[in-house]
Amino acid sequence: MKVSRSGFYRYLKGETYSVSEQKQELNQQIEALFWEHKRRYGTRRLQAELVAQGRIIGRHQIRKILKEKELQAIQPKSFVPKTTQSKHGKRNSPNLLLEQARAEKLNQINDYRMGWYQTSHTCL
Repeated sequence: MKVSRSGFYRYLKGETYSVSEQKQELNQQIEALFWEHKRRYGTRRLQAELVAQGRIIGRHQIRKILKEKELQAIQPKSFVPKTTQSKHGKRNSPNLLLEQARAEKLNQINDYRMGWYQTSHTCL
């Protein structure tokens, strides 16, 4: 039947479950804070806000309330600054390696660091 034992015995006594006004007020306050912060606050930040307002409530209870209302905080994309300025109107740097002659032997390199020094060297 998927009914808790305590719920069954309450039913036999004639008691019914109803959400108290205090709990309804808390649910509304959590939802208002959630939307006030544009869905960016999760359970930790919401709990800190409620503690600052004088309400003591656990994170798991906040999580349960958010789940019941199908609310989920969003994670904003991290800011990545653009470091390359492609539209500057200047020419690109020349590829100095393409201007050098190809190595003719194994372990032979061309010195491209000094423009005035144009000879090949053999590595030892």
